[in-house]
Amino acid sequence: KINFNKNTEADTEKLVMYIEDDKLTPEIPSISIGGSNKIYGSLYAENAALSLGGSGVVEGHVFTGGTSVTVGNSAEVGSDLYPSLFYAPNANFKITNGAEVRGLIVANQFDGSGGKVYMDAIKYNRLPYSVKPVRPFLKEGLFTNILVRES
Repeated sequence: KINFNKNTEADTEKLVMYIEDDKLTPEIPSISIGGSNKIYGSLYAENAALSLGGSGVVEGHVFTGGTSVTVGNSAEVGSDLYPSLFYAPNANFKITNGAEVRGLIVANQFDGSGGKVYMDAIKYNRLPYSVKPVRPFLKEGLFTNILVRES
């Protein structure tokens, strides 16, 4: 259990959490953020299922190779000033119970019927990891909200 009370909005680029698969156990098979905790930073969870709820806030970017992501119970990801990239390409991604995501979501399956998604461009130079445009249509400095699906 981690308490993030000292982490502030101005610190979004200073905190990067990395959670390896071997840190997860049968007793703790997933990562859950809730209880009105506010995280101003980015999270990389190698293959973990993620759950954000209980009015929790993540203002930063989230990356996971896990197969399940739920954002619910009035939780918030991203903000008007700092839209988030939620990269979960293997996940069944659900937004429930009034939760909100501001930014871009990459997921295998998506159900946003229980919340709100505000799509916005991401400045990739603010990501905590080195990223370069991988497609010619990506503008320098931005991920765009163009939907691309490869077969």
